[in-house]
Amino acid sequence: MQQVEMVSLEDLIPENHNYRKFAKLWSFDYVERQLKKLEKDNPFKGYGLLRLFK
Repeated sequence: MQQVEMVSLEDLIPENHNYRKFAKLWSFDYVERQLKKLEKDNPFKGYGLLRLFK
């Protein structure tokens, strides 16, 4: 018998983690728009530039 365990990323990252503090201070919207401009000319998608940036 196989079991599936559902895990939320919110539960894995502690409240006082530096990533949470950084994400509250800085928005990724501008970076995401700029990276999408670069990705549209690139035929290789892979994980995507935003994931590599974060």
